[in-house]
Amino acid sequence: MARRLIFLVAVIGLATLALAPASFAATYDLGQQGGDGNYSVWWHNYSETDPWAADTTFVAGSPTYFSTNEEADWKIGYVGAEFQPFTNSSPGTENLDGSYTIVFDTTTADPNFFINMAGVPDITSNDTTLTYNVTYNYTNRYAVVSGVIIGTGTNSLDGTPFMFTAVLEDVLGNHQNEGYMTSFILEYPYDPSTVPIPGAVWLLGTGILGLWCLGRRRQG
Repeated sequence: MARRLIFLVAVIGLATLALAPASFAATYDLGQQGGDGNYSVWWHNYSETDPWAADTTFVAGSPTYFSTNEEADWKIGYVGAEFQPFTNSSPGTENLDGSYTIVFDTTTADPNFFINMAGVPDITSNDTTLTYNVTYNYTNRYAVVSGVIIGTGTNSLDGTPFMFTAVLEDVLGNHQNEGYMTSFILEYPYDPSTVPIPGAVWLLGTGILGLWCLGRRRQG
């Protein structure tokens, strides 16, 4: 009876681990995008209003696309014959530390996220949500001191969810912030509901321990 119980625990532990959602997603580090010599990678246009006010726009794309109108390797918001950037219909929220969180609407851009780069999965998305966490220097016409764009969505090519995070560097400091990205990370697939790693490790350990105990009993 004891052997059967140990074997059952081992099987349940290993089966649960096998059937659980993947705890690891592939992380693609796209590195720095643009730089001081080629800074037109992202634009946050807020004209003569506060940058966190409603109806400001955000758009980004691979450096050569903005400078030469070549086919984009990636883009956040559509840029072609006409701009179709992300907009924020509601003002940003001021946080306790003085930073702002701005949520941009995605309905005006189609597709609103696109990437086609070597070594990175092809993604075309129409349901991307874009959140901008930013701190401004108020003494320099609201220049961006630090800014992070976080996007989540679903790849319409295969239904796989993704997330990307980009750290923004401002190089103009005017009422149409422009800059480059010091890092651009893509997580694919992305699933915030995955089983935590400690839990998965516990399940694996339970299965291994059960099989080990079963083997010891058989040897005895």
